[in-house]
Amino acid sequence: MEKYLQKKLIIPDDNQTPFFLKKGEFDFNFIISELKKKDDKTFVAKCIGDELLNTDDDYFTSIIFNEVKNKDLNILLNTVYEKLRNGGYLIINTNQISLHKIELAGMMMYYGFETFFDNYLKNEKYIIVQKKYEKSKIEQPALSFLIKLDRVGRDGKNLKIHKFRSMYRYSEFLHQGMLESSGLSSIGKVKSDPRITPLGKFMRKYWIDELPQIFDLMTFKIKLVGIRAMSYAFFEKYPQRYKEKYFKVKPGLIGPIFDEKTAGFNEIVNIEEQYLDNYLKNPIKTDLKIFFKTIFMIFKGSRSS
Repeated sequence: MEKYLQKKLIIPDDNQTPFFLKKGEFDFNFIISELKKKDDKTFVAKCIGDELLNTDDDYFTSIIFNEVKNKDLNILLNTVYEKLRNGGYLIINTNQISLHKIELAGMMMYYGFETFFDNYLKNEKYIIVQKKYEKSKIEQPALSFLIKLDRVGRDGKNLKIHKFRSMYRYSEFLHQGMLESSGLSSIGKVKSDPRITPLGKFMRKYWIDELPQIFDLMTFKIKLVGIRAMSYAFFEKYPQRYKEKYFKVKPGLIGPIFDEKTAGFNEIVNIEEQYLDNYLKNPIKTDLKIFFKTIFMIFKGSRSS
């Protein structure tokens, strides 16, 4: 299960605080062209060159690139990750990058970089990120319109769930950090989630994004009624007693729905745990009851997390 979560790195106690920070906040008087004058632990370049490639791993405390294009990002981030010290900063001029800021932040997190600053400096667009996490162990992120997402399945096994993409690409890699910083709404979603695209909002309203899961149902990966298969980051929020019950039951397509009347995450846990307890005692009766209750709420316009 740990494969699908990105662990925080251990940042050395002697990690150098860059001069563009003051008490942990960004200094807007910072002039980026002066960065290379400060120390030899900073690397400045227009593109990836031999000087960077041939240096020892874990060497630089700051790395800056003045010219980066979309097609160069994956190679750059993979290389920089090996050359930057834990806790080090990567600064990229994004004037030639055409990705949406959510997709760019998600790509950064995929490579272990948490976005620290994303704005204009002296009429130039920059993103400043910090190396704080392990790189994701997922070798091929789901980037197409029809996607397969990693979810927690029965017995704790990984389950590939099909969906139509309703969020910006790489958004799923932001989920872990957003759960830690933003918290959850009463219905178990990230509060004011910016990852959902305008089209995605329409798709989610009418459950269009869920239609590919009919294939998962027909191939017996999930059952008709049950707890929705969860992301690993969200699953980590649940208590251990719940997890042990969850592992005994196959996830479902139609599960309990929570609306604005739901008191919060603890109530969600209690409702789902009660379903699991009842299902383990009387599966047919429990699923029939949840099925009709959920269908009624769907026709009322409710949308689960």
